[in-house]
Amino acid sequence: MLEIDDLSVRLPRTARPAIDGLSLTVAENETVGLVGESGSGKSLTARAVLGLLPKGALTSGEIRMDGADVLALSPAELRRHRTHAAAMIYQDPRAAISPFRRIGDFLAEILREETGARAARARAVELLGLVGLPDPERHVRQHPHELSGGMLQRVVIAAALAGEPRLLLADEPTTALDVTTQAEIIRLLRDLRARTRTGMLFITHDLELAAMICDRVYVMYAGRVMETGPTRRLFAGPRHPYTTGLLAATPRVGDLGTLPPPIPGRPPDLLSAVPGCPFAPRCPHAMDSCTAAAPLLVDGVACVKAEA
Repeated sequence: MLEIDDLSVRLPRTARPAIDGLSLTVAENETVGLVGESGSGKSLTARAVLGLLPKGALTSGEIRMDGADVLALSPAELRRHRTHAAAMIYQDPRAAISPFRRIGDFLAEILREETGARAARARAVELLGLVGLPDPERHVRQHPHELSGGMLQRVVIAAALAGEPRLLLADEPTTALDVTTQAEIIRLLRDLRARTRTGMLFITHDLELAAMICDRVYVMYAGRVMETGPTRRLFAGPRHPYTTGLLAATPRVGDLGTLPPPIPGRPPDLLSAVPGCPFAPRCPHAMDSCTAAAPLLVDGVACVKAEA
């Protein structure tokens, strides 16, 4: 369904690509995780899939959605692509919905492109029911400030489903929510996938969330994939030092009063060109060969130590 092949994206006035040789796939009825620290290129990848790259961005490689080359679509084709092929679930629902509009009007605006006003309102009510909001007839008449954060995130999910897309791009969809509500949204996304057979690219910095919902995971750092594989296998036996560090830095239930050790150092910014493996300056196992050339992704891992 979604095929990204050797995608590179360089933004204006930067020293290195923000996305560097990324290849990934998402199949129908599959949830694929894209995990990593802030600035690794995860959200930019989602925007690239939607054809929403910043002005002046230079690209190479391919993004194909059901065989269509996203980077070659016309503006009219992109508008349809962003509704019916792929749709985004944003991390901050209050920023995604105008505070001055009723929930029903927000959803109906998306739906009216395909149908009349009365049918759009009926479909809005149906969508709110689909995402588990009780009494959807009442909620379509409400404004965003009358709903909790978890309820608003369900509205954002309903909006993403309005065009019956084949692929959902969930960009940190639970970051603004408490732990209990996070679990509810994860259950909802799993249930929706089972009912609609929609594929999902799930973007997160939280490895525990990825473990709860993803079939496969790509670990991304400085625009490159460091490791990829089935979720259970990758988390049970990480092979890249960056994946190991991320798992060690993930808080666990029961570890009250103690903070897990963070990965030393900081990720490189876009103004810094790092020779060789971008993780080498922070890696406890780095060797001279690590800075000579960036290792290729071989058998699911990009690390000379794993190849040895």
